[in-house]
Amino acid sequence: MFRIIQLKDINPAKSNYRKSFDPERMKEMTASVKDKGVLEPILVRVLNGEAKDKFEVIAGTRRFIAAMNAGL
Repeated sequence: MFRIIQLKDINPAKSNYRKSFDPERMKEMTASVKDKGVLEPILVRVLNGEAKDKFEVIAGTRRFIAAMNAGL
């Protein structure tokens, strides 16, 4: 199902296979997101036991962080 949701309703993933992000690459991605927007979708799931309007990132954590840093 495809749905547009607000970034404020998304929590970063609690378990992410990446333990850290290269700060320089994150700056580049943030600049790209500011300029072009998020071109690839951020995949999320509804948080278990929470209200139906809260989500957790399952793919696209770097894009999510870049979008937050870009002020979207």
